[in-house]
Amino acid sequence: MSKLSLAQRAWFVAGALAAAVFARAALPLVLTRVLNRLLRKVSPYRGTLDDADIDLWKGRLVIRGLRLTAPAEKLAVPAATIGEISLKLDWKQLFRGAIVASADIDKPAVLIRANAEPPKPKETAATPAPPDRRPMVRPLDPSVQDESRWNRKVAKLPPIRIDHIGIHGGEVHVQGVPGQGGSDLRAENLNVRVENITNSINVAPSLAARLHADAHILGAGRFRLDGRAFPLADSPTFEVDVALRDVDLTELSDLSRARVATELRSGQLSLVAEAAAAEGRIRGYAKPLIEHLETARDGGDGAVQGAVLRNIARLLRNAETGRIATRVDFEGDLKHPDVGVATALKTTLVNAFSKPLPATFEETAEVTIPAVDAEAMRERTSKPKRPSKLKAVLGVFKEAFRRFGADNAPRMGATLSYYTAFSMAPLLLLAISVAGMVFGRDAVEGRVVGQLSGMIGHDGAAALQSMIQAAQKTSSAAAASVIGVISLLLGASAVMSELKFALNKIWGAHARTGLKATISDKLLSVGMVLVLGFLLLVSLVASAALTALGKYLGNVLPIPAFVMETLNVLLSFAVFASMFAAMFKSLPDAKIKWADVWVGAIATAFLFIVGKFALGAYIGRGTVGSSYGAAGSVLVILLWIYYSAQILYFGAEFTKAYSDQLGTGVKPSAADIPEKLAY
Repeated sequence: MSKLSLAQRAWFVAGALAAAVFARAALPLVLTRVLNRLLRKVSPYRGTLDDADIDLWKGRLVIRGLRLTAPAEKLAVPAATIGEISLKLDWKQLFRGAIVASADIDKPAVLIRANAEPPKPKETAATPAPPDRRPMVRPLDPSVQDESRWNRKVAKLPPIRIDHIGIHGGEVHVQGVPGQGGSDLRAENLNVRVENITNSINVAPSLAARLHADAHILGAGRFRLDGRAFPLADSPTFEVDVALRDVDLTELSDLSRARVATELRSGQLSLVAEAAAAEGRIRGYAKPLIEHLETARDGGDGAVQGAVLRNIARLLRNAETGRIATRVDFEGDLKHPDVGVATALKTTLVNAFSKPLPATFEETAEVTIPAVDAEAMRERTSKPKRPSKLKAVLGVFKEAFRRFGADNAPRMGATLSYYTAFSMAPLLLLAISVAGMVFGRDAVEGRVVGQLSGMIGHDGAAALQSMIQAAQKTSSAAAASVIGVISLLLGASAVMSELKFALNKIWGAHARTGLKATISDKLLSVGMVLVLGFLLLVSLVASAALTALGKYLGNVLPIPAFVMETLNVLLSFAVFASMFAAMFKSLPDAKIKWADVWVGAIATAFLFIVGKFALGAYIGRGTVGSSYGAAGSVLVILLWIYYSAQILYFGAEFTKAYSDQLGTGVKPSAADIPEKLAY
């Protein structure tokens, strides 16, 4: 067989490339046609989609414009549409023998008919059924531990992890509710995120799945749910917080007219609830609250019941807040818990005639479930070997690195550098002013500039000193002085506001809205600036005491220089850890236990100290600044801020990962839930 010539080889390669390009271009069309053909067979629905695409390199399948329709009078769900479905598969994990996938669903909309009639079964000739000779099978007892249960079977499958399932901008409409007239019950702007559904800790740091959901209910109402669960537990094991706020009761006026002959002219319904379950038991409570309720009589059926309900509502309304509220506790067996009726009645009367019931989460011990961590769950799913503490810590670091990239922390670091470049001077000036009340402004400024010189070099420190001196030149007039102080506070707090935004994203928290929340956040940012000044004061006091102690002991005993340097490093470490702890605890709109905060703050402080010496060696002793002439000093400052921000954000990601996997988890702030309702 003769060998191919060079020209023939070239034509062969060109033909293969052309065939590959043609196949790639035709793949979306073929895939769209195949999926549309399959959707037509989904009886009784008729389904279509606009287009589909697949990216084999990234392992991603995208489906756009999915629609399902059916006769509305026959099915409870007559219509559903989805803007886009994105399914992703991790090839790297697949080659390692694990299945790791994720799904995102954009703008789904579902129409539900509450008055739909179920399809009638086809009539057939009556034939006598053969006698059932099978032995009677009793329902499965959840307390029985056998290997035939589904969770045990799933645990023995190859490692599977659904990284997340996200629903974005969804809508649910319920029509045909008896008594509701032509209007519908609706949930809009529905966002749901379920994370870490897995059967193995070899592909996930924990077997705990996390759930977050929020939506607008009946227009102005807001719904929020946060929880975690262990899907592979032998009995339902979960904890969940639910908040429903400001649901406009006038939306249900048609229903109240039809049922109890009462018109709802105004009123807002809210609900705060917590529940936790483990080992076949459940504990929790629910607090329904109605505010500013105004009703009127409406003729029709149910007039007597309506009159009774209206009078009871007037009697149980708190005179000060106009709120009707109670708390219903439940505890006991998961299927048949005991409900505290007497406690609910007592709480209702106390709210009406004494102290109003707050619409906040209680976070009491009654709803704390027994600790169910990855170790215990692995034993329950027949995993004999327990992981070491080192492996658990490495898992936290691995998860922190993954989230660091997923949250786009480098870009947030660049944004923080921009804000800090304009806020650095007032930030340092205010911190120096607080510490200068004790040591004097010049002494504190010299100490701070000396510290900065060791980290960013002489030129960068000199540039910062010039900024500080320029910022403190204010007019002697009283009005100008006040305006200058306010300007300094607002300028210094800008960087704290950006930090708050970034930490909210890392924590998965939603920023509070409204004028009250904006003012509160700005005051918090200003307060954090003053806290930094206080920490600087503490650092200087401790450093001065350490220097005096070294001189005193030096006259008695010879102390090596490295001992004093080590003590100075430990002092800096303590100050940095306190600073990061204050940021992680106070800035985000979320709640995290101090135990988790201190672990993350200590880890961040350690990384910051190491990075301080590394950045000092790179920037302070390098030629970064001199290479850019007059702009070199500004560039050095920006580089130092940028790399420091990366360390800070990675520390925040580490804190979040540690809290989720080995700690108590991050919860939404109580202030984020009740806003209007909390007094």
